[in-house]
Amino acid sequence: MTAIVNEEKYGALLAAVRPAVITDDTELERLTEEVNRLVTQGIKETRLCPEEEKLLALLTRLIEDYEQQTEPINEAVPAAA
Repeated sequence: MTAIVNEEKYGALLAAVRPAVITDDTELERLTEEVNRLVTQGIKETRLCPEEEKLLALLTRLIEDYEQQTEPINEAVPAAA
């Protein structure tokens, strides 16, 4: 079941947080702090509202994308037999 998102409320959250493609570690830290705040709030309140869940998903994606670009996984080197 998909929760209905109030676009006005979600827009207000976006305006408050101002998420964007992460280009440096300062922005990474700022958005990571926002993710931590949302997760903590979700734990305290047992659940986030649909708009907060949508924002959390966006922030998580932005952080994951930045980390993949800046910290690529090295190819595994086969062990000598």
